[in-house]
Amino acid sequence: TCYLAFEYFDALVFYYIPILILAISDPIAAFVGKSWPRGKYTVFGMTKTLSGSLGFFLSSLLICSLLLIGVEALALDAALILALSLSIGCTLAEALSHHGYDNLSIPYSALLLLALSHFWFQLP
Repeated sequence: TCYLAFEYFDALVFYYIPILILAISDPIAAFVGKSWPRGKYTVFGMTKTLSGSLGFFLSSLLICSLLLIGVEALALDAALILALSLSIGCTLAEALSHHGYDNLSIPYSALLLLALSHFWFQLP
């Protein structure tokens, strides 16, 4: 799906952002949440931690910012607004899903937000 979105929109971020967030931020959330379990909360019967969610958010914010500025050459303000919205959306998707469903919800939430930004704000 990420490749098809890349082909349709002709923008590399549609391929790289969802996959890199899933490949990097999700393991960081698990590592941080297990190493420093602060702020435990329960969603749909699964226990998550605020520290893990913060690790996910910060790493996805860094990934999105670097790719939007470096690959798509967006202006700094537009890149940061889009990176912030992507990071918040993907963090919520990760927090609300469990039992492996985050492997679908994280990339699809990133693709949805990227597609909305493309159609509504002409980004990227």
